[in-house]
Amino acid sequence: MGAYDFSHGQCLIWHQGACNSDNTVAFLQHLAQWNPVPDQQTIIIWDGASWHSKAAIVRQQADALGFSLIQLPSYSPDLNPIEGLWKWMREDLTQHHCYKYLYQLEHACLAFIERINLDPETIISRLWPKFE
Repeated sequence: MGAYDFSHGQCLIWHQGACNSDNTVAFLQHLAQWNPVPDQQTIIIWDGASWHSKAAIVRQQADALGFSLIQLPSYSPDLNPIEGLWKWMREDLTQHHCYKYLYQLEHACLAFIERINLDPETIISRLWPKFE
């Protein structure tokens, strides 16, 4: 799972197992700790994946953490900035390279996020939705 902070031009990736409602709750808790401005309202915009929208426990946890949830329309990945992050990461890390071990790919992904977070302007230019 991943997050993009529009106001600070920073990205976060988090992998702790399968995409399901339990791990989404854990991701929201992790996101609350990562939030650079905890007193400011945080709006989470995400797609209609079942682990985002089907479980009441996810909505309850988001409310408890003070997050407002906005669900994107179905079949609209072009509106979801995190899709741009996944594309960028694939281009940079796996387009012409195959990792022998999963831990090598995980390390490369974390290093990629650390590297791009040093350049918020590039993140904004790559991930901000473009309506052309």
